[in-house]
Amino acid sequence: MGKVRIAATVLRQKDKELYLFKINSALLSRISFVTPRTEENPDELQRVVNIARAKEIGNWLKDENSLLPNAIVVDLKENVEIEETGVEGQVTISFPNPEETEDHKVAYVLDGQHRLKGFDHADGLEFDLAVVAVHNVSESVRAKLFIDINSKQVKVDERLLLDLMADTRILANDDERVYEVIKGLNDEPGSPLHQKVQFLPEQKHRWMKNTTMLALLKPHIGNGGILYGKTTAQLIEIFTAYFKAYVMVFPEAWTDQKKYILTKNMGFEIMCGIFREIKYRCDLYEGKQLNRDSFMKQISLLEGREVTLKLKDKSTINIPLNWSSNSMGQFSSKQWIREIVKEIINMLNAEA
Repeated sequence: MGKVRIAATVLRQKDKELYLFKINSALLSRISFVTPRTEENPDELQRVVNIARAKEIGNWLKDENSLLPNAIVVDLKENVEIEETGVEGQVTISFPNPEETEDHKVAYVLDGQHRLKGFDHADGLEFDLAVVAVHNVSESVRAKLFIDINSKQVKVDERLLLDLMADTRILANDDERVYEVIKGLNDEPGSPLHQKVQFLPEQKHRWMKNTTMLALLKPHIGNGGILYGKTTAQLIEIFTAYFKAYVMVFPEAWTDQKKYILTKNMGFEIMCGIFREIKYRCDLYEGKQLNRDSFMKQISLLEGREVTLKLKDKSTINIPLNWSSNSMGQFSSKQWIREIVKEIINMLNAEA
């Protein structure tokens, strides 16, 4: 029976040996396997494959600029042979040819199963992958490796990742456009959000993550949004005016985060949640003028008003729209924010 032979480099760490080699993705997929941890297999390590995630990776792999520089980690079974070559630090790894035997599943995947499964959804794409392997280790060592790999990894901060994606121009068209608006709102000295958006982890003193702002503005700016088709400059001007209106109508709430929620996540979610209705009222009553004064007239309708919320016990509670942390802060969950936004919209709809 024929064998596949692959050149590998030996990495010695303490008293252990690791093997580094390259292998074609299609071949690795054929020889690798995973037994997920389930009720039927309670002693196994890996998660059940998430097909949606694998498809997402497959679509990403098809992009001409995508790369997989990080190594797949596997444990090679006992029937894999490792032979010295006579060259220090170099070995040959041999295993049964999958074209000639059914007993070809020789590499247990410890890290990278979804990357490998992504190739199943990449329209036949294949290329070389880097692999780091151990050889026939005990179950306890295999388990420790799996735990160490998955518990010690630090995920790249979402703010930094989004900023890098914007700088390298790999954001989707809508996201790229929204991000330009966010950068403008943060960079313009006259903007109420000047230097208030977090783009890096060390900017925690700023009010709002760039990822949060993207999620809040995209429904209005992206495809199908009420401001779709406006230029970036126009959008920056509109949202600068919109937030300035809140500064003018609720000046204390805008400047004091200890006592008020207006410039916290909850406040921005409410402000952006009712933007469509405020814009509609400006179109209807302010001659479609989307400037600070027009926004102020509509936002002023919130002064001294209350919204009524239904509690779990079916009783109701009236919440003053004063942005106070004491009165509104206890309703900061996504569900309550949706209810508050809905009630404010209903209240505005009832206004002449």
